[in-house]
Amino acid sequence: MPSITSEILDILLAFVLGAIIGAEREWRRHPGGLRSCAIVAVASAGYMQLMIEVGGNNLSAGLGALVTGVGFLGAGVILHRDTGVRGLSTAATFWAVAAIGAAAGAQHPRLALALAAAVFFSHSVLRFVSSWIDRHAPPETDDGPH
Repeated sequence: MPSITSEILDILLAFVLGAIIGAEREWRRHPGGLRSCAIVAVASAGYMQLMIEVGGNNLSAGLGALVTGVGFLGAGVILHRDTGVRGLSTAATFWAVAAIGAAAGAQHPRLALALAAAVFFSHSVLRFVSSWIDRHAPPETDDGPH
């Protein structure tokens, strides 16, 4: 059984990492920002701690339920409009932040840090790569992409 100090530190790690990712989204004026990402990370860490403490021998069922639940949350932010689909990055961010929180809650801080670094890298560095591809990709044809 983990100590109360380690449980609090796990929750704090989830909060900080979720908040950092959320702050980047908030800075760029994207939905699913600071508060949302911090809450998803903290809640995932808390659920993970509960599953470990009272979940018995079948932690995979609880983890699957967590992943599914966050998937539904993400589905709620995806919108289809005439101009295209919006919200996919927000949904993916929620899913990733939940994994970060779950890793922290399961006392795997290195995994939580690695996941957070990958998500932050995706939101910051890959944004420039995506823009470059958009500027240099061949134009779409009337019959859509092939």
